[in-house]
Amino acid sequence: MKEIITITISDFLSNELAEKICLLQWHNSSPRFVNQLRHFSLYDGKYCSDCFHVVASNISGDVIGWLYCLQNKTNRSLWYYGDLFVSPSYRRNKIASRMLVAAIERLKESGATILRTYVDPNNTASINLQKSSGFIEKPYEKFDDLSNEGCIMFELCLPSIDGKAQVPCHKTTGEIPRRYLKITHSAPKLSRLHTPHGMRG
Repeated sequence: MKEIITITISDFLSNELAEKICLLQWHNSSPRFVNQLRHFSLYDGKYCSDCFHVVASNISGDVIGWLYCLQNKTNRSLWYYGDLFVSPSYRRNKIASRMLVAAIERLKESGATILRTYVDPNNTASINLQKSSGFIEKPYEKFDDLSNEGCIMFELCLPSIDGKAQVPCHKTTGEIPRRYLKITHSAPKLSRLHTPHGMRG
């Protein structure tokens, strides 16, 4: 029987969810790590701009994937996504791709036009993910106060809800498979995606 994976988009993190994310990504759920993550979610990311989290969890409620998106402080149509991580035992099941799809759907609704990320030159899997998702390598530019020197910068031109690009760009995303995505409009906004997790492929 295939396992059901749920992907949720949330504006804020509960203490319990922050603990699970810290344990997954940094193998440390001490109060120091949890408080730093929650402080970013509640204050740093929301005070000067906006942010949200994309969390993948299994049927037992364990967090098995996470990424976050952050709005640029000066260019409100420019967003960044980072810290994408999937538990090793759940990799090669397109969970990272589907978390990214959920984030893009949310960003399209908010009027974002560009999504940016930075990748370590040695992270071949992440570079391949960016390219397969329609991201284009661009000359390095700083994003607010984030420290990503030495990384490869990728950008994706986001189409609007009607499918037309909002700004000129060299390449846009392909059609997002909506059959995988169900979006509800509540506060905070939630996107849920059910992904069968079974054989590696």
